[in-house]
Amino acid sequence: MSLLLILLLPFVGSLCAAFLPSNARNAEAWLAGMVALAAAALVASLYPQVAAEGVIRTSIPWAPGLGLDFSLRMDGYAWLFAMLVTVMGALVVVYARYYMSPDDPVPRFFSFFLAFMGAMLGVVLSGNLLQIAMFWELTSLASFMLIAYWHHRVDARRGARMALIVTGTGGLALLGGMLLLGHMAGSYDLDAVLAAADTIQNHPWYPLTLILIVLGALTKSAQFPFHFWLPHAMAAPTPVSAFLHSATMVKAGVFLLARFWPVLAGTDLWFWIVGGAGLCSLLIGAYLALFQQDMKGVLAYSTISHLGLITLLLGMNSPLALVAAVFHIVNHATFKASLFMAAGIVDHETGTRNMQRLSGLYRAMPITATLAVVAAAAMAGVPLLNGFLSKEMFFAETIFLDRPGWQRIGLPLAATLASMFSVAYSLRFIHQVFFGPPTDELPRAPHEPTRWMLLPSALLVLACLLVGMLPGVTVGPYLQAATDSILGSDAPPYSLAVWHGLNLPLLMSTAAFIGGVALYRAFLWRTGTEVPLLERIDGKRTFDWLQTTLMSGAEQAMRWLFSPRLQMQLLVLVLVALGGALLPLLDTGSSWGTRETTPLHPAFALLWIVGAACALAAAWQAKHHRFAALILSGGAGLATSLTFVWFSAPPTHRRSGHRRADPARPALVAAPRSALRPGPARDGPGAPAPPARPADRRCGRPRSCGAGLRHPEPPRHRWHFALLHRTVPAPGRRPQRGQRDPGRFPRLRHPRRNHRARGGRADRIRPAAALSPGAGEHSPAAPAARAECG
Repeated sequence: MSLLLILLLPFVGSLCAAFLPSNARNAEAWLAGMVALAAAALVASLYPQVAAEGVIRTSIPWAPGLGLDFSLRMDGYAWLFAMLVTVMGALVVVYARYYMSPDDPVPRFFSFFLAFMGAMLGVVLSGNLLQIAMFWELTSLASFMLIAYWHHRVDARRGARMALIVTGTGGLALLGGMLLLGHMAGSYDLDAVLAAADTIQNHPWYPLTLILIVLGALTKSAQFPFHFWLPHAMAAPTPVSAFLHSATMVKAGVFLLARFWPVLAGTDLWFWIVGGAGLCSLLIGAYLALFQQDMKGVLAYSTISHLGLITLLLGMNSPLALVAAVFHIVNHATFKASLFMAAGIVDHETGTRNMQRLSGLYRAMPITATLAVVAAAAMAGVPLLNGFLSKEMFFAETIFLDRPGWQRIGLPLAATLASMFSVAYSLRFIHQVFFGPPTDELPRAPHEPTRWMLLPSALLVLACLLVGMLPGVTVGPYLQAATDSILGSDAPPYSLAVWHGLNLPLLMSTAAFIGGVALYRAFLWRTGTEVPLLERIDGKRTFDWLQTTLMSGAEQAMRWLFSPRLQMQLLVLVLVALGGALLPLLDTGSSWGTRETTPLHPAFALLWIVGAACALAAAWQAKHHRFAALILSGGAGLATSLTFVWFSAPPTHRRSGHRRADPARPALVAAPRSALRPGPARDGPGAPAPPARPADRRCGRPRSCGAGLRHPEPPRHRWHFALLHRTVPAPGRRPQRGQRDPGRFPRLRHPRRNHRARGGRADRIRPAAALSPGAGEHSPAAPAARAECG
């Protein structure tokens, strides 16, 4: 039950935080911090059990009839990610306590923040494919609320909507992939899916499943071509950005790719889709980060680049590349969260994040500058820092990649070029903000923040140093447990030593450092905002165009589908009915069956030719000649009725307990009403008529006309019916004034003519119900009377 408690703690804390008063900043921060620390302590306490047993499971019956249980599963990889989410969440809560303004609605912030943490823990700990998809969408909703936290700002609302549309669409693709994956594996349980790798890769639906799951992962991790939403999400508060980039949201995509690596990886399709998207994101994100003027914009595009590095490693189909990818996930979380906190401190104390206005902050903010320099050096891959180790492993995998021809040359060159860009934008981030001449054109005088605001960033920088200098002691056992849980017996041996001697990866790192410094000094000492070579490629513009096109297309489709014309509506209904009827044929096909077919009779064929001609002619005449269309529809209905008569079942005896089949009964459906006059009794010519029940004065029908009761059969003679309802006098009597003979059709006036009586008033047509209340069944008043009764 420890796993269930870990998952429930953030959601319970979110509900409690939502009901606290708006001025209780300390209580909100203490609540959120204690929830995050308690969850982290619970996760840490499970490591011995994970290391000994390998996997911890908890299952609760959810939908037993469907074979679904609410299952939680923690292995070494899930433990590492859960630890990353909870510890990073606790640090960000401490930072947010001093970053958020007293005027901000702090209860709403911490409530959404804890819900965001719980949703990410649900993705990490779920042991069921459908649960992963459910918590996946919950992370999109929580991030939408956090990005739009300052909803009075237009950029916050637009960025949140863009993030929700892109990631939500990817979530729908992921749901489809999960359904296909569970169908191929025969179960939605994660353990059963991970054990069915051969079955899944040999299935004909493997390409479609791979594309859908990769779409969900790439949209969530802001990988090419879906990378454009992440820079616009920087309108969120800086604590949200630090948490979103380091341990949640964008890390969910690479987490999923590594989770399903044993099942989906190892094919050329995986290499080209995943590796190609990662390579494009690595280069494009690093290049665009060079020209950003906002500090958070530089960090956003650098996140796209580093996530592209992780995605490229996962796409190489190499177990050692998987180890390097998991290692860089942890390293990137530490230095990127610290850099976001430094950017937030600069914005909080100076009032701006514009790098063109910032300069020389090292003199006023030495501690913040020192922490930012160390974190940026780790991002650039400086030796003795954690980023250097994972970058060296990345270089080694590009060199020793088992691919033919130009790929073995192109990948190392692309990795070196991306590392040059990384050194250049890291150097620019530090030099332009903290060094150079001090400036007096700032909204506020810069100074150091409170120590508690610096503490989370300092702890993360310390982690960068310890992992960079002592990797085997600090992160080695946890990385080994994580990779073993993914690869199992295929886990390769590797070394986390700081020094591997003079080798080709070290030469690539040296070339990247020299090239990055030269690139910054020669090319990037500029103040323009345009991006050379890529100024015309704007993901936001493409997204807006697609959104506008889809909205206009949806409006046209709505006008077409919901047309006021009856013919168009009938066409849509017929097409949908035909599509639904033909859909089963795609899977099972069609056949004539095993029953003996009836030979075609010429009379029956002629009947259907006439009926089809009537149906087509009725459709042709329906608009302008309604009466002709009605007659032709009757002909088509008569052909259908005669078809039923033609193929009717043989009659059975009354003693068998069944009613005798009447072959003429279906034909009566299409018969005119004048042909249904009352006649002799069916069971004999002299059978007396059943007694009539008392009539209701309102509708002229028996009082037993409620639901479930049948009306008695009508009288056998028109004069008998008239005597019962008192509409005309008995035979031999003269009609009185005001009475009308039911045998005569009432004289109605044309509705378009304005007939005027002697008094000058318009002679309105009386409705049928306004005629004589005792009008007979065959009079024009009878249908309205029956409608009022029934």
